[in-house]
Amino acid sequence: MIILTVFNGKAQYNTEFINYSSMGRGIALNVDYEAGSNAIKNDMMNKLIWGGYISTEMKDASDKKLKEKNNFGINLNYGTTAFIKGNNKFDFIVGFKNQEVLNASFNSDFYRLMFYGNKRFLGQTADISHISVNALRFQEVKFGAIIHHVDSVAKIGCSVSFLKGEQLFYFKTGANASYTQLRCKQHTNGIRILI
Repeated sequence: MIILTVFNGKAQYNTEFINYSSMGRGIALNVDYEAGSNAIKNDMMNKLIWGGYISTEMKDASDKKLKEKNNFGINLNYGTTAFIKGNNKFDFIVGFKNQEVLNASFNSDFYRLMFYGNKRFLGQTADISHISVNALRFQEVKFGAIIHHVDSVAKIGCSVSFLKGEQLFYFKTGANASYTQLRCKQHTNGIRILI
């Protein structure tokens, strides 16, 4: 007779506990970000995040990596964490954090419209279908404990977080296209604002 037992556990990477293992009690200020894309190269990604001139060479290098579906994402976290003295068996953790997440899915035509304009599509239809953008900002308050002396090296920490959502921006396109006409008259709008 064979008895099979399966346990399922989920964990999350938590930098605060790593800081505690190297620093001990104290107050930590944290700022970290992650950014990535399967199409946009790092030099262009840095210009998009931090600002600066995006050259044609940067756009062309990313253009060569485009696939049918491309992804882009940024995760920014900043906050403070305090490790407070408990007793000889455990210490407490209290933390406050702001988190911002942006991710997008796009196709090659959308990329080309955004970075080169519609001149490439004169007399053609650009496919701007199934584009999605998700931007989320929320705050976190964390309470927890860290157990000392599990063995000579390891420490076990556990925390509970309360989240407050602040902002959500989301859009997704269906089956859409944009046609750029070959010949059209120049149209100028004059707007006059009186204050």
